[in-house]
Amino acid sequence: MQNGPVREFGTARSWSSMKNRESLMRTLIALVSCLSLSALVACSSERVCAPGSTQACLCAEGPRGVQSCASDGARWEPCACSAAGTAPANAGAKVADAVPQPQQPAVPNPGAVVQAPARAEEPVGPQPYTITIISADLVPSKPDGRPWDAGDGPPDPVVVVSVKGAGTGAVRTTKKQDSIAPTWRESGQVTINRGDHLSISIIDKDLADDDFIAGWDMEFTRPGRQRLTDPTHSVNELIFDIASADAK
Repeated sequence: MQNGPVREFGTARSWSSMKNRESLMRTLIALVSCLSLSALVACSSERVCAPGSTQACLCAEGPRGVQSCASDGARWEPCACSAAGTAPANAGAKVADAVPQPQQPAVPNPGAVVQAPARAEEPVGPQPYTITIISADLVPSKPDGRPWDAGDGPPDPVVVVSVKGAGTGAVRTTKKQDSIAPTWRESGQVTINRGDHLSISIIDKDLADDDFIAGWDMEFTRPGRQRLTDPTHSVNELIFDIASADAK
């Protein structure tokens, strides 16, 4: 008789514990569901872009378009492509791989007239020049084998240069006594025009009569050093300079 009430009390306590555990589980499930829903709401409220901002996007036919961020910032609107197949004017602002086009070189005007640099005018008329007789190299005897002077002596050479034409003047050196290799370096001034001729002669200056040694007639073309030889082999070489008197 004493065991019956004891068993009933044990069964009542066991049932009550089960009820409490079941209630606790419902509470935990509700709490977890609430937390999950809160997290879902919180995640759905996160922004993926700044409202009103734009970015480049690819159109279906290839050219680039532009898409805008939604007003809530949660998504990007569909890509907008223009009818001509090109992106709007502001779409290229965020395209990072845009390649700048090279500038074309300037093409000169084919009709432009290019003027040649001015040339210095050549002088007109006779101009002053300085003639400097430098040296001569004579053969030891006359072409026929006779000596230049009596007593088998060498000549006493003198050089004379005169202008024939529009210019005027002449240059005459001093006499070099008994020399077949005279050196003068003596100068004189004349006026010469382009195309004038110079008459050059070497003479053997004697007390009685002057003997002709060699002579040349040359056309003046430009100043500079001149070297002459005698075809009869009386003179191996005659050297003289012609320089502008205005040259500094």
